[in-house]
Amino acid sequence: MKSISIIASLLLLLMVYSCKKDINVHNYSVVDIIFLGDEEDIFMETIDGSWNINIKLARMYAHGYQFEEYYLNLPALVDTGFYPNPTINNI
Repeated sequence: MKSISIIASLLLLLMVYSCKKDINVHNYSVVDIIFLGDEEDIFMETIDGSWNINIKLARMYAHGYQFEEYYLNLPALVDTGFYPNPTINNI
């Protein structure tokens, strides 16, 4: 009986260690946008962005289910957090 529990424990440990683990970190975000002339916000299906710290430029692209597109350009972004004085030129 003792040998069966030892073998079962070893098999369980081998099964746990043989499982592949996902080491990638996935950052998820949700963007809802209200376009001019629309009454309700639109959920964006795909969101892609980049931030080049060397030239201090952040960009975000979002695409909706019915071919809506949103583009955000943030120049002179040096850190995360608050972006001062966004204007219509950023959109």
